[in-house]
Amino acid sequence: RSLNRAIDKPLEGIVLKCLEKQPSQRYPSAQALAEDLGRYRQGERVVGRPGLGRYLRRLRPKSYLAAGIVACVVSLIITVAAGWQPVQRQWQLWDIQRQLAAGEPVTLIGATGMPKWFRVAYGNVAIVGPEQNRPEFTIFSQDGCLLELLPEAPEHGFRFSAEIRHLMGSRASVGVYWRHEAYATQREDLHCFYRLTFADVGGRFAPGHGNRVVPLRGYLRLKLQHWCSVGPRGPVFGTREVAATAFESVRFSSGKWRRLELIDDSEGIRVRWEGREGSGLTPEEIARHNRDFGSGRSYRAGIDIRYPRSGSVGLYVNGGTASFRNVTLEPCNQ
Repeated sequence: RSLNRAIDKPLEGIVLKCLEKQPSQRYPSAQALAEDLGRYRQGERVVGRPGLGRYLRRLRPKSYLAAGIVACVVSLIITVAAGWQPVQRQWQLWDIQRQLAAGEPVTLIGATGMPKWFRVAYGNVAIVGPEQNRPEFTIFSQDGCLLELLPEAPEHGFRFSAEIRHLMGSRASVGVYWRHEAYATQREDLHCFYRLTFADVGGRFAPGHGNRVVPLRGYLRLKLQHWCSVGPRGPVFGTREVAATAFESVRFSSGKWRRLELIDDSEGIRVRWEGREGSGLTPEEIARHNRDFGSGRSYRAGIDIRYPRSGSVGLYVNGGTASFRNVTLEPCNQ
């Protein structure tokens, strides 16, 4: 048909089958050829039809080149798609840092969905949400984790706020951390940070009163903490509680949404819990606690322990599950 387009495809198929290089691909006999020509004359389907192999052999070299180009483009698209998410997250971090440098507030986690940027700074964490019946960002950690939302906070001070719901874990602590620094030592990695945490799930039954639950008072606790990734018998940690704000926990059911807010600037650390003032620290108290808690420990020999305001900030969960939403950070005026 490349020489004479008037020849139809069935007749072309018969001719090409007669010209096949391999004898097994030709008609087995003159009788078989005659029968196929008879079918062609009667308008029936013939045996000698152009196959895929014959079509590929007829392709011009430029067709192979075009197919190779298409394969390369498809491969490139797949590679870019696989690496797009980390690149997109890095761009989001740059955008957060740009807004903070301009003195603008940033949303680290919205009302629903994932954080704009995060990484696990310490421990193991399982992300169990968002999902259909719980659209908020939800994480679980059995042995404790620091989930970093911002690697470096504004040096001159900031306002850090979050809505948190403690879902499970009667002995858990959930909340936020900041002023985080990690120190590499010969024996272990040492993580030092402030944390503002609470437990909203827990309680006990009152003896002699059936299943009535005794109301328990919860506490929003402001602590200095150090955590060691590796110790002779596993993870090691130490804490110093420096302030606490009392509240009534919800006990055995899942906790309700709680709003906490902290301001860390030249005037000290101030805390707001559920819209009311909580216990904080003055600059003098911060300096004293940093000095006292950061010294006198043998495994810290040779390390200048600091709790810089510009350290990383993020989410803290230890021994339970919690959801987070509307997490924001606003730089303070210099």
